[in-house]
Amino acid sequence: MRVHHLAIACADIIQSRDLWSKLLNIAPPEIHTLEDRGVKACAFDTSNLRIELVQPLDENSPIAKFVKERGGGLHHVALETSDIEKEMNRGITSGFKFLGDKPLVGFENTKVIFMHPKSVGVLVEFVEPPKK
Repeated sequence: MRVHHLAIACADIIQSRDLWSKLLNIAPPEIHTLEDRGVKACAFDTSNLRIELVQPLDENSPIAKFVKERGGGLHHVALETSDIEKEMNRGITSGFKFLGDKPLVGFENTKVIFMHPKSVGVLVEFVEPPKK
């Protein structure tokens, strides 16, 4: 596995996107609304790491509480896998807990599943990119 991206939660994705654009000296990426995930998201692809910004759509969003309590910041670390079901089974066998029992569709048609943060001390997402 490799790190797929770091996700940063924010209250205002436009403001955050503009700040990260200046910091990274990269043109501002398009913002996507993921209704079924309850977020707006955009991604910066650097030469060695992808940084995703995520903003809750409303107070029912999975990251709304995080933003309300912390004002934003590093939300999760995403690990890329070519077989998400295999990694889930390996994780369950190793005693890790997941938030859900099957992968969901994530940003840019990836398959995603989150590991409970109590499993390793931080929220971890497994990401399987679409097959080419």
